[in-house]
Formats: sequence, structure tokens, C-alpha cells
Amino acid sequence: MSRQQGIEEMTYDPLAPAPFVTRSTFDGLDQRQRATLIKSGYRIVPDPKKVRPALSGNQIYRADWDKLDPMGRAEKIRDGWKLVD
Repeated sequence: MSRQQGIEEMTYDPLAPAPFVTRSTFDGLDQRQRATLIKSGYRIVPDPKKVRPALSGNQIYRADWDKLDPMGRAEKIRDGWKLVD
């Protein structure tokens, strides 16, 4: 195999998954490390959202409770819903 063939095998494939780093990890790096990642072709992706576990029965998260209007809250209380933090 010649040197030229070796180079052709290592050409850029646009369909290959690009390496990535999450935003919080990237923000924790110093300027030199950030530059190295960017030059190496790393993509910066947003941090994954925290997934809340599924609730069972008549339960509601406090964040969702706070979004309800007074009538909605009264309805949940009347139906016996439990508040989960």
C-alpha cells in the first residue's frame, strides 16, 4: 500500500458522527483546552435535560402545581392529588 492510498482511506466522512462535548463540560475547561477541542472538530451540544421520574396515581410535581390557577389547584385538592417535590 502506498502512502497516497493511506491518506485516501482517512478522508473526512460527513455522515460519520462527530465527536461532541456538553456545554457544562466545555465551560469548565481553560482557554487552551477549548481551542484544542474546537480545532479537533468537536461540537458543543446543550446539556441533556433532567428527566423527572414518572409519577404514579394522583401525584403532581410542585413545578407543575405552581403553574396552575387557583381553580385548577382547588380541583386537584378536591380529587385528592398529592404534591411531589
